[in-house]
Amino acid sequence: MLVYTPEERAQVYNAETLVEQPLVFVPTAFGEEALGYLDYGDIRIEVNAQTNLNDQNNHLFWLRVKDPDAERRKAFKGIEHFPIDRRWRFPATFRRADDDELDIHDSVVKTVLQSYPVLGFVEFDYGGGHHSLVVSNVFGHVTVFFSDETTGKETYGIGRVLHLDPLKLDALDVIDFNYAFNYPCAFSPYCTCPIPSRRNHLPFAVTAGEKTPEDSAQY
Repeated sequence: MLVYTPEERAQVYNAETLVEQPLVFVPTAFGEEALGYLDYGDIRIEVNAQTNLNDQNNHLFWLRVKDPDAERRKAFKGIEHFPIDRRWRFPATFRRADDDELDIHDSVVKTVLQSYPVLGFVEFDYGGGHHSLVVSNVFGHVTVFFSDETTGKETYGIGRVLHLDPLKLDALDVIDFNYAFNYPCAFSPYCTCPIPSRRNHLPFAVTAGEKTPEDSAQY
């Protein structure tokens, strides 16, 4: 059997390599981890590991198949969203985390955990209050998972996502909720999306960004 380091994995899966013998994938992260990708024509198969919620010394493994010709993808008609409104663009600051911390989440799949390094906190004022949201490193993306008072009503049932510019993070001066978008699990029942933590719940209705998709997936 073959065992690859992360660097060797990248070389193998970026090449047009015929797999002729079993492969061994060794998880190294707490939470979800993409271990490798196998391409077969236009289809991409993701090999994934996830910490078992009930036994955190073990991992669950699965394959995630991504097919650009899937019928659901072909039938996609877009996503309804709130009208763009500059009033949802607030002055903000970014504060780096002082310590190494993992932002640990429950998942839409109840037997798995999600865990991401905390980069810091984005802070802003609204409605007479001061608000702070955890900013995490999610597979290289500077990400804010959040819920608000539209969650489960006008917007998807667990919350939404914002990406921030990694190159301008320390100089961040605004947060713009017009860019809030849906989780992948809003579109497919085969996801393991993290549920925003309570500290990332905003106690007001964010009427900006994407709304619940038509025929959204239910968990």
